[in-house]
Amino acid sequence: MWDQFTNDTCLPNEDFPCTATGYPAYVVNATTPKHVKLGIDFARKHHIRLVVKNTGHDFIGRSIAPGALSLWTHHLNDIEYHEGSFKLDGCDTIIPGNAVTVGAGAQMYDIYSATDKFNETIVGGGGKSVGIGGYITGGGHSILSPRYGLAADQVLQMELVTPTGKTLTVNENQHFDLFWAMRGGGGSTFGVITAVTLKTHPSPKLLSSSWMLLTDPDAPFLYDAIAYTLSQFPSLGDAGLSGYSVSISSMPNPIPSPGGHTEIAGIGGRFILQDTEDVQHMEDLLAPLNETIQARWAGSVQVILDTVFYGSFLEWFNVYYDQGTAGNSSYLVSRLLDKSALESNATSLAAAVKEAMRTSGNFMAYIVSGRGVHDAVPRGGSDAANPGWRKSYVHSITAQGFPAFNETARSETISDLNGAFELIRELAPDTGAYINELKSKMGAKSEANVVAQDVSGEGPVISEKYADITLRIVEEHGKDFGPLTPEKEKKLRFKLYLHIDKSTLGYAAILGLFEETGISKAQYNNLGTFFYVGYLAAQWPGHYAMQKLPFGKFVAGLVFMWGATVLLHCAATTYAGLVILRLLLGASESVVVPAMEMTIGMFFNRHEQSFLQPFLWVTSAAAPICAAFISYGLLWSESSVLPWKLFMIVTGGISVLLSVVVWFYYPNNPAEAKFLTLEEKVHTIQRVHESSQSSIEQKQFKKEQFIETLRDPVSWLFCLQAFTLMLSNNLTYGQQNLITVALGVTSLGSTLVAAAGGGFGVLVCLAGTFALRWWPKNLALHGLVWCIPAIAGGIGMVTISWDAKLGMLACLLLAGHTYGNTYIIALGWATSSAAGYTKKLTRNVLFMVGYSVANLISPQIWVPSDAPRYYGAWVAQIVISWVGTPVILFVIQIILKRRNAERKAWEAGLTEEERASHQLGEVEQLDEGGVLVRRKVDIALLDLTDLENPFFVYPI
Repeated sequence: MWDQFTNDTCLPNEDFPCTATGYPAYVVNATTPKHVKLGIDFARKHHIRLVVKNTGHDFIGRSIAPGALSLWTHHLNDIEYHEGSFKLDGCDTIIPGNAVTVGAGAQMYDIYSATDKFNETIVGGGGKSVGIGGYITGGGHSILSPRYGLAADQVLQMELVTPTGKTLTVNENQHFDLFWAMRGGGGSTFGVITAVTLKTHPSPKLLSSSWMLLTDPDAPFLYDAIAYTLSQFPSLGDAGLSGYSVSISSMPNPIPSPGGHTEIAGIGGRFILQDTEDVQHMEDLLAPLNETIQARWAGSVQVILDTVFYGSFLEWFNVYYDQGTAGNSSYLVSRLLDKSALESNATSLAAAVKEAMRTSGNFMAYIVSGRGVHDAVPRGGSDAANPGWRKSYVHSITAQGFPAFNETARSETISDLNGAFELIRELAPDTGAYINELKSKMGAKSEANVVAQDVSGEGPVISEKYADITLRIVEEHGKDFGPLTPEKEKKLRFKLYLHIDKSTLGYAAILGLFEETGISKAQYNNLGTFFYVGYLAAQWPGHYAMQKLPFGKFVAGLVFMWGATVLLHCAATTYAGLVILRLLLGASESVVVPAMEMTIGMFFNRHEQSFLQPFLWVTSAAAPICAAFISYGLLWSESSVLPWKLFMIVTGGISVLLSVVVWFYYPNNPAEAKFLTLEEKVHTIQRVHESSQSSIEQKQFKKEQFIETLRDPVSWLFCLQAFTLMLSNNLTYGQQNLITVALGVTSLGSTLVAAAGGGFGVLVCLAGTFALRWWPKNLALHGLVWCIPAIAGGIGMVTISWDAKLGMLACLLLAGHTYGNTYIIALGWATSSAAGYTKKLTRNVLFMVGYSVANLISPQIWVPSDAPRYYGAWVAQIVISWVGTPVILFVIQIILKRRNAERKAWEAGLTEEERASHQLGEVEQLDEGGVLVRRKVDIALLDLTDLENPFFVYPI
């Protein structure tokens, strides 16, 4: 807007030299949001200074910087009118009333013209070329604000690109921290707006009065008269007037007359009164002001008033738009003035105005606040506009120009303005200034309280709502206890092992207890598919509920639902009834495994998570032992009740009883774990954060994390390996008993074989635990190791003579009970290699989708005509499941290694100070007094994803 911000390197005057040194080196002409993202990503990747320019209508030079990369959003100027209502993105909220969505580069006149076609208008700026993007981010005052509020108060939704390159739609229901901050918190800070949706208002018919109170520049009462006029602005504003005024200490007389003054001084401006054609009403409102002026300074003040009617806001704007020009050098200083500042002390006000005009000769006072601003309720309850607006009536400004290439004049202007508003600030010490029109680069005396919140800091900033749920306990007690000594850590680990292992017993009621009975071969041979249909369908709803509900209670609900469904099997008398029950059973089991994974991640560090995965899976591996012996006993029963129904009663009843224990015992997160002391809670949280650089629990679904998961190839590779590996799952949970009987083992004997298989599975889990404990690295290799016995067993099943019963059984158990360790290792790796709670859950969903689809297909590879050797099924399992899966795991390892190397190289280039700065972020939260403040916290508490957090190290 003003030349000094380019250091006078290329002035409009052709007589002056012109170079590009004061301007950005390159400009991205953004015509789509994608261009904005590409520009931001490029600047971030190459550490280039980035500036954002809309129309360049900026009084404090934020849209210009020498040698920078500039994002020019001028051509993002689409305009779309919404008649009747507007539906927010990402939710079902429909906001009644008319609205308009405009690109960030849309200019005021274009928006006014577009909305006028519908007899509507917006709360907008006074200049035709003012762009909506920067205007909104400063709050945006308007001649319509005293009625409707600030422009920021009209915002329903925004589309933007963040500094991390994420393209987001923000509103009251999603990304509220950004939605709040972008409405008045300052431009070029939290993100780059690409579009904004505003509520519109009926275009008013209005009266416009141009007025002047003129006198001699040397009149001793000059500043008293100006001060009295200003003191009437609050009451005039409350009566419905709004508008602009300027006070001048001396200027040529615009209405010269014989014998009159050649120079005049005073105050003048333009007021509007909406929704009326009654000129007399306007004059009646201004009559007391005129009468008092004439009574106090009779014959010394000339009052001029001219009132005109306009049929619409656009009709008025076409005449009275701001016609100020650019291309000169100037600074300004401003202050918001409340009712007390204007009315309480006339003498102080007159002295303050005189001082403000001492060197500049001007003082502007705009009635652009009032009841509409004071009573405004922005979407979501609040926005980041300076709270001083909520009690002010007047936005006051003094501006002073200086010649180009004159550093002395420039320094003098800064010095003059530094002192000019000191008395004005004393009148309103706690209101602050309008962020888009404030003092810039003005020396030691800063414009106090520009905004009420501290906006300093280099790290990521989020609201507490989106931070880790353990934030408060870390803030309040994180420094209350000393460091975690080796002795304390050993004791804490033992306690965690003891209690978390007990908690997982609840899962044993679900994880295979029913599936291992062998009943499926007689009663449910055709129902396995329906189980996994329910399993698959419930993945996303189940994970969403797991995030939103109290974690421990959610797990208890799953166990209860599973047990109740098993009990209901006893009452099923038709095939249709069994189909429904199998669907419900699959749905209730669908997120049990991910829930156990999330539990392990909440309480244990990275290394412990890796070797505890198979250990805690012992409860599942041991379930066939229990099921087998229960089945063995029931098969000897001579009761009139069928044995399989008795089995349902026993297993379902156990599950229901366990759900009660889980309800009262299972912790939601470490901060709420009843078995831990306060010190142990803090240490548990801190060691998990330090190890994982990720959040423990977060209750807000984050759309951007969901999208990032879908775009991350690692997520799909984990999904693919879950599919390939679980293609063999029907061997263990469907075909093993059938093959055992086919080998000549009796039904009773098959239950003992199943028990032996369960015992072998337990040993395999323990072996996997110790292997990961002693050799914690190279998870892909560990996954391969447990596929090798399965390969050997599968080869034996197609090569050994069918009559070698013992050898065949040994190969069957080897093939069916070893690859499960690979599954657990991969599942734990999928979770631990992701950060951000929503991303973890979404990756789990993808993993379990691969698992479910594989289980839907798995029974189909066992073609009945291939019995009893099933050569095709065994070859498919060997090639796809037990060879293909490790290959995928090694591909994942290569990708994660590369990411770690890139991060290590970046981190090596940081100084200690830079490293410390990057490891901190800020959280916005309400303090004890209800004031919104920012507090620095460890970046791990911000619930960033692994791709957002540069310090996240992938486990490999």
